[in-house]
Amino acid sequence: MSDEHKETRNEEQGEGGAFWELAPKAIEEHINFEGVSIAPGFLSFVCDVDVYVGLYEFGLPAGVYLLKGGENANEARVYTLSFDMDEIAHAGDGLPYEEITDPETGATFRAVKRDEPVTFSATVEPIQTKEGEFLTYLEYVAWLTMTVAPDDETREAVFRSVYRPTVEQEETDGEQGGGRANRRYDPVTKLHQNLSDPRIYDGAGLVLKLEGRTEAKKGKKVRNIVALEYVGDDDEVKLSRPVSEFDIQVYNAVASLWEAGKREMTLQEIFNMTMGEGKANPEQLDRISDSVELLRRTRLTADITQEAKAHKLTDPDTGEPWEQMEIDDFLFNALRIKMKSINGKVTTGYKIHTTPILLRYAKASRQIVSYPVKYLDTRSAGSNTERNIVIRGYLLQRIAQAKGGKMSRTIRLATIYDKAGVNKQNRTERNRANKYITNLLSLWVEQGFISGYEVENDSRGRMEKVLVSFPK
Repeated sequence: MSDEHKETRNEEQGEGGAFWELAPKAIEEHINFEGVSIAPGFLSFVCDVDVYVGLYEFGLPAGVYLLKGGENANEARVYTLSFDMDEIAHAGDGLPYEEITDPETGATFRAVKRDEPVTFSATVEPIQTKEGEFLTYLEYVAWLTMTVAPDDETREAVFRSVYRPTVEQEETDGEQGGGRANRRYDPVTKLHQNLSDPRIYDGAGLVLKLEGRTEAKKGKKVRNIVALEYVGDDDEVKLSRPVSEFDIQVYNAVASLWEAGKREMTLQEIFNMTMGEGKANPEQLDRISDSVELLRRTRLTADITQEAKAHKLTDPDTGEPWEQMEIDDFLFNALRIKMKSINGKVTTGYKIHTTPILLRYAKASRQIVSYPVKYLDTRSAGSNTERNIVIRGYLLQRIAQAKGGKMSRTIRLATIYDKAGVNKQNRTERNRANKYITNLLSLWVEQGFISGYEVENDSRGRMEKVLVSFPK
């Protein structure tokens, strides 16, 4: 690490300077960086460790292994090799060896000569901590760093630099990491609307038709090809499932916090931007965490060149036209971090590195709506179940679109049922959803979001549509 880079690191990290100064030394002393992979799909940072198994001494590869993918190694899980000791006990049978004697115990072992190939099987498993969590690379290097720290004061500084929060929670979020978010932002692109379509996980991707009526009459085609791929470790994360409509609501919450200027956010803040005000219980925070983990491990590939040219899309950051636009990125790039409030409570949070890609695309194509956060607080209309969150999110988005003159004021309930997974053939499910919808609309009339609504029934007397109206 150059002196200039080290100074920059120290300035950025403050108290963390001790860590960034000692970490390279710790890594160099404890880990040999091998440019090979021991297991497919893994990067290896290993060293040989002499172990005695049965009659033989072996130099076994040990150390840590990081999953490939992503630019930030700090968030990667740390893995180690697990061997079948019974197999190793006989791995040297028939190979040339030399007898050695342990100077401390006097025991004699057969050391297989180093230039002889020895084969045996091994599995790569995540290292688990006492608390049941999985060790991260940053935590592992911090531990190594503390082993080479010259004194307790330096060790304490290293510990603080890794586990100390980079922002304070809620009490000071107006001073650091952006202010309080007061608006919710929802991308309304066709891509965003199709994230939960299982076909998007097909290797060939999903073709989205984007030509308008005028373009279609002229025979002009505007097509985007998009695909999602989950790249997490199923055994570790257990989230190899398609993106759901609820996950999309969580995505919009994170995007809204980003728009408010927040680059580091707690699960509680994401919860509030997803479900409205209120203290989340542990189960609710776990559900939010599940969504975030899925989203930050899901890679989007999309070729939107045809749309960029046909609809003259421009980069929202630079204003430059997108002549060619291909996306290959995670739904958002986020580092999972531990954060501590001024009252000493430790909680999980995320540091978002760049503008969430779907937000950036929505801004470029000018397909995004917003509305005040206060309309998310709908506890008086019904409980915050996942299904209700999806229903509420879709209604807010459609009303915002209608208010902006971009969509009809008539909202079809069939679309809501499809989004929320309501079985429209099940009268109990349908009636429960209908009651929640009318409760929401009545609440928003009271709050002034809409001035009124009318329910339209089909020929069998079942709710089919709602027509919303706005204050003049």
